[in-house]
Amino acid sequence: MRLLCIMLMMLILPYKADGAILWAPQAAVSSIYPDGSGYAFIVNVGSIGGTCSGSVTTRFFLPMTDPNYEAKVATLMTAFSLGAPVAVAYDDTTLGSCAVRADRIQVYRS
Repeated sequence: MRLLCIMLMMLILPYKADGAILWAPQAAVSSIYPDGSGYAFIVNVGSIGGTCSGSVTTRFFLPMTDPNYEAKVATLMTAFSLGAPVAVAYDDTTLGSCAVRADRIQVYRS
């Protein structure tokens, strides 16, 4: 019975194994570029920890395997075309990599 209760709790309680999702400050997208495995973009938020980021920019990446990939890329292209600022939610476990993995993108009116 105790084992059954523990198993049920594991199914009910939310669990995120890949770290926390944090939000970068609202800023402009300065460049966008696709590659063979996804879509990379530079945002002028200052460096939040990616190893390929500059002092005033951060390189984010959307892998093609992400859920809702097409909608996220369309959102980025629209924001870039309009010059609208974006806020990017990112996976904090990817801060040590070249490109920080973007999780969600929110676009604002400029």
